[in-house]
Amino acid sequence: MPLDNAYLESHDHLGNVRTVMDGTGNVVSYSNYYAFGGLEPTRYYSSNSYRYGFNGKEKDDNILGDGTFTNYGAREYDNRIGRWFTIDPSADKYPRLSPYVFALNTPTLLIDPDGKDARVNVKHNSDGGGVITISSIIYITGPGANKFNATIFENKAKERYTDGVYVDPNGKKFTVKFDIKYKYAEHETQIQLQNGDNIMRYNQERIVSNVPATVKADKDGNGRISNYRVEVGHQGEIGVNDEIGFRATNHESLHLLGLSDRYTIGPDGQSTPDDDSKNDIMGSYYGKKLNQVHYDNYGKAYADKPDGDYILENAVDVKPSDGTIQGGSADGKRSVKAELNK
Repeated sequence: MPLDNAYLESHDHLGNVRTVMDGTGNVVSYSNYYAFGGLEPTRYYSSNSYRYGFNGKEKDDNILGDGTFTNYGAREYDNRIGRWFTIDPSADKYPRLSPYVFALNTPTLLIDPDGKDARVNVKHNSDGGGVITISSIIYITGPGANKFNATIFENKAKERYTDGVYVDPNGKKFTVKFDIKYKYAEHETQIQLQNGDNIMRYNQERIVSNVPATVKADKDGNGRISNYRVEVGHQGEIGVNDEIGFRATNHESLHLLGLSDRYTIGPDGQSTPDDDSKNDIMGSYYGKKLNQVHYDNYGKAYADKPDGDYILENAVDVKPSDGTIQGGSADGKRSVKAELNK
C-alpha cells in the first residue's frame, strides 16, 4: 500500500542523503557529492518536494541555486568552498582552528552535526593529555513523555554522569566529560534526528527497557573473523514514569552512548551486578556512578585520535578482537552477543 507523504532515504557513512524514494517507489532525489558537499554536475536530481541532502541537512537553494548552501541549524554552510558563512559559536573552545573551517578540513572522515559541537570531541593540551567530551541530544517521545520529565532526566544525568580521568600508557591524563541534553517531542515527526542524536520512546506501562544494538563481524581475506563491533545509538524504549523509570533512563541512555551492561541474568530472571559493579550505573538501575572502567574505555577508544569531532557508532565497552566485555571483573568473560540476546 502506498504511503502518502512518506520517504525512504539511502545514506552513506557520513549521513549524506544519496537516494530518496517516495511512498509509491518513485525516485524523487539522487545526489553525488564532492568531498565538501558540492553537487557533481549532471549527477544529481531533486524534485521540489524533497529538501534534504549533504550530511542529511536541509538544503538552502534559495540563496545561490542548487547545492550551494546547507542549513545546519546554528550556521549556514557554503558547499562550494567548504566553509561556514558565519563564525563558529563555540570558537573560543578551539583557538587553534579557523572559526570558518568545516570538519577540520577532513570531510570524508568527520562531520559537523549542527554547526556547533559534535558527539565525541577530542582536544589535546600542551602536555599530551587532553579532554574527551561525549555529547548527544536525546529526544523523548511517546505517551509517557513530557517536558517536565525531559528536565528531570537532564538534571539527573548531570548528577550521575560526572567527569572522570583516563591515564594513557605514557602517563598522560585525559578528562572524560559528558554533555547530554534531553528534549521533548510530542510527535516523532517533529524530530529531525542528526548524526549522534538519539530517541527514547516512553509508554505508560511497566515494561522491560529495550535499547537495540547490532553485533557485526568483519572478516579478513581468508574469510576469518578479524574484528567485532557493536553498533550503538539511535533509539530505545522504556516504560513507567516513576523513580525506576528515571533511573532506567540514565542506564539506557548510556547504552546509546556506547556502554555495555555490567550484570548477568539468572535462571529466575533476576539481574546480578558484576563483582565490581554493584554501585555502577551499568550494573544496576540503583547504581549512583560510573566505574573507572568506562572512562578508561572511552580513553582507549579516542585519546589517540587527532583533535576533532567524531560520531560514536560502536560500543567502547566491547573488545574488537572477540566481542567480549572489555575491562573490569567481567573482562573477556561474557560475550556481548549473548548479552544482547538475553
